[in-house]
Amino acid sequence: MRTTSGSPIADVEDGSVVVTKLPGTGGLVDAMTMKTQLYYEIHDPTRYLTPDVTADFSDIRVEDLGDDRVRLSGARGRPRPETLKALVGVDQGWKATGEMSYGGPGCVERARRAEEIVRKRLEPYAAEIDDIRVDLQGVDALFGDQLTGGYPAEVRLRLAVRTTSRDVARRAAHETELLYFGPAGGGGNVTSVVPALGVTPAYVPRELVPVTTEVYET
Repeated sequence: MRTTSGSPIADVEDGSVVVTKLPGTGGLVDAMTMKTQLYYEIHDPTRYLTPDVTADFSDIRVEDLGDDRVRLSGARGRPRPETLKALVGVDQGWKATGEMSYGGPGCVERARRAEEIVRKRLEPYAAEIDDIRVDLQGVDALFGDQLTGGYPAEVRLRLAVRTTSRDVARRAAHETELLYFGPAGGGGNVTSVVPALGVTPAYVPRELVPVTTEVYET
């Protein structure tokens, strides 16, 4: 459960839990926010794997008690999984980004033209480019063509390229700098070339992960 400040409190008793928060900490604890958080990123509500238990949330009951208090009951547990989930970093080469802003009448069309120019100039390196994405922030970066609005006063072109070649990554970023020469009115260029690190899940036998506890006295 998320609040603007502070943290939620869980009062556990007799197989149920009441979630609440301190007064004056902002945010909201109610049935809707509890359900949203409870099922966030759960792959299977009947078999949610945790290090300590395989949880079953399929018959859970959510009761709004009012005053930022919600009772949860009905959850069950089965034996813990034999493996532990680990996130493994994967070397995916290099990531280049470059941005340029356009404002005023025709800003979207000029940004689209800039995209065409950059894509064309990167064609000789296509064999070494694993992925390329171009967004117009303020137009289609989040929702694509699902939401439409009025004509924007300004847009920001963003190019992102992933490649195994550092030289190609630098070239992609540099191409956005050259947009200062056209289309007209571009400004505020920012570039970045950094290692591209991916993440993939892996499952490790529990016995290979030793758990130790140390107590320090001061």
